Amino acid sequence: PDSLMNQYGADPLRLYLINSNLLKAEEMRFSDQGIREMSRKVILPWYNAFSFLNTYATLDQWQKQPQESMPQHVLDRWIISRLQTLKLNIETAMSTYALYTVVPALVAFIDELTNTYIRLNRARFWADGLETDKQEAYATLLTVCHELSLLMAPFCPFMAEHLFQEMKKFIPM
Repeated sequence: PDSLMNQYGADPLRLYLINSNLLKAEEMRFSDQGIREMSRKVILPWYNAFSFLNTYATLDQWQKQPQESMPQHVLDRWIISRLQTLKLNIETAMSTYALYTVVPALVAFIDELTNTYIRLNRARFWADGLETDKQEAYATLLTVCHELSLLMAPFCPFMAEHLFQEMKKFIPM
C-alpha cells in the first residue's frame, strides 16, 4: 500500500477500494490499473473543474456576493439539480451501507460537471466584463465545487480539504 500511495496518493486508493467487489463480500483481484482509473476519472477532473474556476475567477477578481438569488440560466439550474440528486443518492447509499454505489455516481456527476456544464458554459466564463450572467456562472460553479468537496470528504479527505481551503479566497469573510 505504501508504494501505491506514494505513486497515486491515498485518495485514489480509497476510491478504488470503495468501488471494489470487497464491499459486496465478493472476490477481487487487486490491480494498480484500477487505482490509476480512479485518479483519471475522479481526482483529476474534479481538480480541473476547480482549477477552471480558480483561473478565470482570479483573473476577473471575482468574489461571491452574499445572499445571491437562484440562478436564472437553465444550465446553472440543471447542474444544481444534478448536485442535489447526487447528495440524495450518496446519503441513501451511506445509510444503507451500499458504498459501492457511491463511486459510480460520483464519476457520472464529475463527468457531467466537466464535460457538459463547463464545456457548454465556456462562453459565459470567457465573456468580457463581469456581467450578472458571468457572476451567476461563477457562483454556481463555486457552489458546486464547494458542495462536491463536502460530499467527497469521507471518500477523498485529502483532496477535499485542499480544494475546500483553496475556495476560501472567493468567499468574503
